Amino acid sequence: MAKQARTSWSQVKAQLKHWDRAQLMGLIQDLFDHAQDNRDFLAARLLRDSIGEQALAPYLKRIESAFYNKKGWPANQLNLKDARSAIHEYQRATSDSAGTLELMLVHVETGTKFTCDFGDIDEAFYYSLCSTLHDVKKLLLSEEGRPLYQQVKGRLVALARQADGIGWGYGDFVGDVVAELRQKLNEPSGRED
Repeated sequence: MAKQARTSWSQVKAQLKHWDRAQLMGLIQDLFDHAQDNRDFLAARLLRDSIGEQALAPYLKRIESAFYNKKGWPANQLNLKDARSAIHEYQRATSDSAGTLELMLVHVETGTKFTCDFGDIDEAFYYSLCSTLHDVKKLLLSEEGRPLYQQVKGRLVALARQADGIGWGYGDFVGDVVAELRQKLNEPSGRED
């Protein structure tokens, strides 16, 4: 069986150039009706200013369900890829730094709580959390992210306390990132928040 060539955006765009407004609206409605992920994306992109933090809700739920089931027990299978995808999808839909930061912090906080609740996991688990925390650091050190630091510094300090002693170098990594942020953002390291 021959491998099917992947459809490119340029092919689709060439077809859409000939569509009128009604056809485009119909297509968007079909996409909206087709999948919950599409509805979440469109709500985040188009309604974020009017619905506020509700735009984050489906993405927060995806992150939480990557670790825990509805009863608060471990998910049948950890789905860290979907948790990270939720963050990237929201970011792509909105370019909202504050909302993206919230999702990233929730991902790292939830993963840290999970390992505190159920014990050490594996290298891939901690790599995912460290990667997200690295993204948090990058965002907070950026020009657009610096103003957000004051809003989350207490959570970062609490995260470092909670992660202290967790294996695979994770606890040390969290402590180092929090200390680096405090130092680079001129936050006295001895002050507890």
